[in-house]
Amino acid sequence: MVKIILAYNIPAQNTACAQLLILSSQCTGMPYAPELLRINTLAEAEAAVKSVNCEEAGVRLMANKCILEVVKLHGVRNAVANILKQEMISAGGDAAVSKDTINCKDPETDVVLMGTLKQYLKVMAKMKGQVSECREVASAIGEALKSRHKRLA
Repeated sequence: MVKIILAYNIPAQNTACAQLLILSSQCTGMPYAPELLRINTLAEAEAAVKSVNCEEAGVRLMANKCILEVVKLHGVRNAVANILKQEMISAGGDAAVSKDTINCKDPETDVVLMGTLKQYLKVMAKMKGQVSECREVASAIGEALKSRHKRLA
C-alpha cells in the first residue's frame, strides 16, 4: 500500500530556513518503510539529510546530490554539444542531443541536460577549462541553476 503524506520538517535551530514542506510517498507495511522524497531546493535537501542526524559537515556536501535538475540549452554548436554530452556522462549525468549532432548534419542542436547539482558543478568546472564557447555554455548553465538555487556551492 502506498500512502501519500505531507511531512513538515523543521531544520535545526539557528538556521535561516522556515518550515519546509517535503512531499513524500511512504510505502506502509514494507520493511524499512521506504519513502520517496520530492526535494526541490537546497534547503529541503539539507533538511532531509539533517533528518537522519547526519554530521553537519556532510550535510552541505550531500545536499548537492539530492537534487536532480533538467536544463535545456538552445542553439548549441554541435562540437560543443558533443563535448558537453561527454562531460555529463563522465560526471554521471546525461545529455540528450539531436540525432544529427554526431554527423554534424545541422550546425547546432538543442541539448537537454540531466544531472544532480554536484554533477553540474563538476561539469561546469571542466567546461571552463575548454575553449571559450564551452566556458560560455558553463556560465549559462550556472546562471540557470543559480536562478533556482541561490546558494549553489
